[in-house]
Amino acid sequence: MGRFINADGLVQTPTRTPLSTNMFAYCENNPVNYLDPDGMCLFKQANGSYKLVTTGCGPTTGPNSRHDTIDAAAIDFVNNYNAMSISSKREYTATIKKIVVGGKTIYTYGEPGIGPVRTGYSGQGAWAPGAWDGNVVAYVHTHGHYYGSLNDLFSQEDLDIANKMRVYAYVGTPRGTVRKYDPWNPGKWDRANGFDRGFQIFGKAPYDPNHPSRR
Repeated sequence: MGRFINADGLVQTPTRTPLSTNMFAYCENNPVNYLDPDGMCLFKQANGSYKLVTTGCGPTTGPNSRHDTIDAAAIDFVNNYNAMSISSKREYTATIKKIVVGGKTIYTYGEPGIGPVRTGYSGQGAWAPGAWDGNVVAYVHTHGHYYGSLNDLFSQEDLDIANKMRVYAYVGTPRGTVRKYDPWNPGKWDRANGFDRGFQIFGKAPYDPNHPSRR
């Protein structure tokens, strides 16, 4: 018998069977043949492996949404928070973690940390909530509103975190781009500014209307 003692807080949408709306049922009351490793999606056991059964389960964007690549998770974060970051003049930061579901590695992020109102280029960032454990593969953050060209690039502090923690770094810029830094394969070094530019992976994120390139 597969039942929760307390009601599940998530009803899967769209529902697959009437049992999927039962807030006390685990794996549709069939835990022998099904697996639900994180309470979000149902997997069926077959030949020693598990295959995804439900579709559309869990959020598709925002905190705890699931993505096939680290880049996709970072882009989703920036698409969700860059506009708020620009309007509030604050940095938003989160870690991206890997989880294995049914033998497949997927990537997700949690609620962001939010920094103080920015008045300069450095020292006013936000720290991502939660533990930096072995499942963290990247951190992603936004740079708030436009107040100079350096805000469209990584800061040296950004790169120091990535190099120290050995994770990828992503930044959402006021220009509406997402840039990536790979600590194992550094990109073009900006001699004038003294740090790595990283490289752009996306160019259609929310942007600051006061950015010179957007006027």
